Amino acid sequence: MPDTPSVTWNDAALDVIRRERPEPVAAARVLYALHAALFRTWVAHDPPPGPRTGDTWQDAERHDAMACAAWTVLCAAFPAHTPAFTRRLEAAGLSRPTRVPEPGSPAAAGRLADSASGGPDDTLFALRRPLHGQFAPPVPWGTPEYLEQVREVLAYSAGLTAQQQAAAHYWADGPGGEGVPGLWTALAAHVSRRDAHAPDQDVKMYLVLTGALLDASAACWAAKAWYGAVRPQSAVRALLGGRIVRGWDRAAHGDAAFPADRWQPYVAAPPWPGYPSTHSTLSAAAAQVLCMWTGSDVFGAGATVTARTTLGQPPLRLSWATFTDAADEAGLSRRYAGVQFRDGDLAGRAAGRQIGRLAFQHAQRLVHPGLRPAP
Repeated sequence: MPDTPSVTWNDAALDVIRRERPEPVAAARVLYALHAALFRTWVAHDPPPGPRTGDTWQDAERHDAMACAAWTVLCAAFPAHTPAFTRRLEAAGLSRPTRVPEPGSPAAAGRLADSASGGPDDTLFALRRPLHGQFAPPVPWGTPEYLEQVREVLAYSAGLTAQQQAAAHYWADGPGGEGVPGLWTALAAHVSRRDAHAPDQDVKMYLVLTGALLDASAACWAAKAWYGAVRPQSAVRALLGGRIVRGWDRAAHGDAAFPADRWQPYVAAPPWPGYPSTHSTLSAAAAQVLCMWTGSDVFGAGATVTARTTLGQPPLRLSWATFTDAADEAGLSRRYAGVQFRDGDLAGRAAGRQIGRLAFQHAQRLVHPGLRPAP
């Protein structure tokens, strides 16, 4: 069974995101703009009521219009890659639209579909401001609880198993560099193929999923700016400076002892504040949406990680029986990697689940009865 238009054009977006490596908020906005435009076009080309059999001319017309809408959004978001998007369009037997979008940033691309969600403004799907209010404050600096988090990060660093290393590598930026928002849209393609989705099912599922990812990324970034919490590397060096600690040694590919001011995370930390965890927030939101969309937490997916783990170890297999398992591993992977504390992980999971529920409930008003009632 061929992929739906939603999966096909999502793949086109991911191909470029892997090359350009936008920050998570920018990637989430592009993906939402894409799927909001596909949804809006699908609705605009809704065939008249009545009995239908097979793939009617209305379906072909609708799919062509969706392809042109996707081309328009992606060319506006990534103008340098217009030739690649045009080749995809021509491969489907379509001509390049006469109206060429003006080059713009991912934020500008979002405005092409700002009317598709019915959200409170043109930057969000279901959330309302203030966004940072989705997260409780982080554990206060220097308290016993904070020091316990520092010790936990060091314990992970000193005792990393091959499976933990594989998880840290896989979730760090996705297997191909698609980032957390892109990775979850790629995982949603597994659901589409597993459940043999029709195009109308995917156009709705991806709208809800990317809407939740957009809201989760915006809320997470607002909280990062509000709290300005440091990463574990800064905390270890500031609080334990002068002491000898144990942790991962990149040169030795294993555990070693060294001064705290030389400690480094297993995976390089991104250049923005730590609290809350982006991976936890976005992954929990995505998992919640997929669970509510399918009516079950069952996922049944996995990935083989070929990135270097413990020296000499063969590639390892990650597997997720449920969507929740995948989201929890994504959050834990940042603690394994040494770039996130427990409070940032758990706060992100809690907020992400709530954001996912809000996105699903908002979408029910947009596409009812296409979504099942929330379990």
